Amino acid sequence: MALKLDSLLITLLTLTTLIIHSAQCSDIIPETLTNWWKPIKHLKDPKVAEIGKLFVTTYNAMKNRNLEYESVIQGETQVVVAGVKYRLTTSAKEEGVSRNFVVIYFQHPVTRTGKFTYLRHLPS
Repeated sequence: MALKLDSLLITLLTLTTLIIHSAQCSDIIPETLTNWWKPIKHLKDPKVAEIGKLFVTTYNAMKNRNLEYESVIQGETQVVVAGVKYRLTTSAKEEGVSRNFVVIYFQHPVTRTGKFTYLRHLPS
């Protein structure tokens, strides 16, 4: 009987500790969930520019257009289980007019292969 009472007491103490700890950490959890995307600090990084240029090449082939890459004007990354996602706002020129696009590019870290998973033209 004493063994059952000891087990019950240990279980209750453990649960109490977990509840108190989770209450203390509850302020951290919402921030973590809402800040999955992290800003890219160096937009001129060659890797970021390479993805922007790859987008223009891919878009031109898909849409039979003649965009010219200008720059990446905003970017964020998100680390996921299978790799890294890049969300970039890319500026490209067509017939002298600059146009902005939002693209999401997924890159697998081991094979260094990737694909565009989202593409949207931003209105002027």
